[in-house]
Amino acid sequence: MLRGRRPRPARRSISRSGIAPARWYISRSAARSSAAFSTSRKGALMAELVRQQHLDADVGYHGFGFQESDDGDILAPFPDDFADEVFLNAFPGRLDIYSAGHTHTASVTVAVWDGPPAAHDRVQWDEQAEADYDSASGEVAVWSMSLGRADEVITLADSGGLWRVRVSCTGRAVAARLSEEEGTGHGVEKYLVQFWPRTA
Repeated sequence: MLRGRRPRPARRSISRSGIAPARWYISRSAARSSAAFSTSRKGALMAELVRQQHLDADVGYHGFGFQESDDGDILAPFPDDFADEVFLNAFPGRLDIYSAGHTHTASVTVAVWDGPPAAHDRVQWDEQAEADYDSASGEVAVWSMSLGRADEVITLADSGGLWRVRVSCTGRAVAARLSEEEGTGHGVEKYLVQFWPRTA
């Protein structure tokens, strides 16, 4: 597979009102998960799932990311200073994700919680990392290294705020192998991206 120099995608700044938010849903399994974590055995309140969204992320040159939807004030827009081999890399108003596959479509589930969600066993994930994210607008867009901004908009809240994010990934070995053998793949690398409000 030919792998040339990583291009800079065409950057187009889109205001919050310039693009329709993607549809959100809470699946039955997510609702059951939320109910399971809403109270502990002792009755203490736990985090609840607010909304959940599934999307397909176009990965190019091993990268995709999340960036403020209203990105006019971003000093280093995606993919400036994208770091190879760094699974999760945080910039002001931006989160970069390094994929094991060169060119493929990753399956991504984004979940917004009202507090820290229960941590999954790291054994079931190939990679897992956390970072802080400051959102000025409360809306986040998905970016591809090769195609630029996608249509999906992730709603964190009605306004800006401070967030914590946990990114977990599985299927990385298969994605890497397909990149070497066939050049692409669809849905073999799976991500769970969890946002929750960050307290001081």
